[in-house]
Amino acid sequence: MNPDESYAVLLHLERVDDLRHKFSAGEWSTNGKGDAYFPLKRIPHHDGAVETGATWMSKVIAFDRVKVTNNPHDIDPFHVILQSMHKYVPVLHVYHMPNSIIWMDENIPAIDTCPLVARIKLDYTEFIAVTAYQNQSVTKLKIFYNPFAKGFRDGSERDRKRGSTSPQSLGSDQSPKASALENKQYLPTYGTLVTSDQFTQIPWYNYCPNTFYSTMFPYYYPYMQNCYSSSTPEC
Repeated sequence: MNPDESYAVLLHLERVDDLRHKFSAGEWSTNGKGDAYFPLKRIPHHDGAVETGATWMSKVIAFDRVKVTNNPHDIDPFHVILQSMHKYVPVLHVYHMPNSIIWMDENIPAIDTCPLVARIKLDYTEFIAVTAYQNQSVTKLKIFYNPFAKGFRDGSERDRKRGSTSPQSLGSDQSPKASALENKQYLPTYGTLVTSDQFTQIPWYNYCPNTFYSTMFPYYYPYMQNCYSSSTPEC
């Protein structure tokens, strides 16, 4: 770059092929013809699309504020719309700008008549857009480097709450609910149906019939004080 000349640096994400992709048996493969192409969107640098050559060469050019979305109505200039299960590659364009710059809007300069100085595409940066991570290794990597994923690393909140019902944490003064939880026969496991004989042994305030299935399962609610004169409520 000429240090005294003005240049525009823009990024866009380009579809690599006209195919859909799928992740199966631990690897990616093609899965038929791809969807119709979305219009190309050029993304400006967050510090400004046009700078002098000296400014561009004095710093690292990083588009680390660009976000991808599958929302076709998103109009944020730094958000780019991608199609799930399609392959993309980032492409960087450098344009030599004239002394008088015409702006299409407050972020994007008019570059149709400007000479293209460089078009940079690195094939090893290709990626497939997804709405949910398909590769478990990538999922673990994202969790490891995500500062907000502490619950996934240390165990979920639900697991921690379940762990708090252990005899060591309950202490000697246990509630009727805790006593029921401690007795394993009251807790159904996946693939095992609970018989009606077991229901009769569960305190009434810890039992609720599941009306959505033919078999009823116990559901444990927070303990509520028995307001009835007897231990069994009357309808």
